[in-house]
Amino acid sequence: MLARIPAWTSDLKTAEDCWTVAIGFDAIYDLLSKEERKVIVEGLVKNGIKPALNDWVMGNNRIHTLNSMGHNWWSACVGMAGVASLAIMTDYPEASEWVDKISVSFQEWHQFNGDELHFKPKTMDSKGGMYESINYAAFGISEYLFFRLAHQNTLPDKPQPVIEGLEKIADFFINASYPRDGMLYSLNLEMVI
Repeated sequence: MLARIPAWTSDLKTAEDCWTVAIGFDAIYDLLSKEERKVIVEGLVKNGIKPALNDWVMGNNRIHTLNSMGHNWWSACVGMAGVASLAIMTDYPEASEWVDKISVSFQEWHQFNGDELHFKPKTMDSKGGMYESINYAAFGISEYLFFRLAHQNTLPDKPQPVIEGLEKIADFFINASYPRDGMLYSLNLEMVI
């Protein structure tokens, strides 16, 4: 990724770090001094949120085109930058604008129509399926749902954009799973192909 021109500044590790710091920050928030909060928030913005948003969402700096949107990395990188933005809104007012941008951009991710020239399928089909694989779909959707739940818990009175077809995803997973006792098994299309 660093060999790309321009080089990426964020990836799944950035997403993981955004999530980890956001959860930790929330957990110890009341124990931190104002100065300690400032150090954590500025570090999270500089090393996590802004690199992710610049690479994956924001206009002039965006490296990833809509073709990246069909992939589960998009929802992970953007969603976890969103969770981190939610965590710092009290201390960093600009973060609320990022949260709004992220909420709206998830509609675009979910509705990405594919790109036949580059062999990129739609993010989700009309029945809720994501055909990179069952595991990729599970990862991509769960990262979005982490953001959505954090948004709902942080801003309960602020409605999120309606994503048409989102309600069909549960049926997709059920229909791609084998009935059995215990944990569900699913066919991992990625390994079959």
